[in-house]
Amino acid sequence: MKRNLSVRSLAVTISLLLGFLPVQAAARPFSMNGTGTSTFIMDEAGHVTGANINASGTATYLGLWTATGTVHFTPDPSNPGRLLSNASLAFVAANGDNLQIMLNGNLDPAAGADMGVVQFMGGTGRFAGASGIGQFLVELNTATGAFQTTMVATINF
Repeated sequence: MKRNLSVRSLAVTISLLLGFLPVQAAARPFSMNGTGTSTFIMDEAGHVTGANINASGTATYLGLWTATGTVHFTPDPSNPGRLLSNASLAFVAANGDNLQIMLNGNLDPAAGADMGVVQFMGGTGRFAGASGIGQFLVELNTATGAFQTTMVATINF
């Protein structure tokens, strides 16, 4: 009887100790789809320098999400018809967790396409310390500012 009690005590102690070990981040596939609107920002010469965006959609691990932010554009020195794009955005998940992402891409206004690299830069809740990398594509109607976006990546959290 005493031995049985010792084994149970040992099992409970081990269970409690395992509960305090940190969970290792795991690489997981990530995909996202969404739509949104953009309001273009112009400089005094009439050149597009950025866009304020509002977007929503669905994504792996986020569920329904929303995002707002600003995308900045600079002329591409190696291709005068193209703009380099970059943004730091917070995606808000259905449960309120935030996922911070950084976008770096190339916008071809004639084609209405912006594509490039996405990086995960942490967040809140289960996305605290998130990292990873992938690709994004934005199909943009330059006349109306409406867009569709997709992303395929690997995320660690």
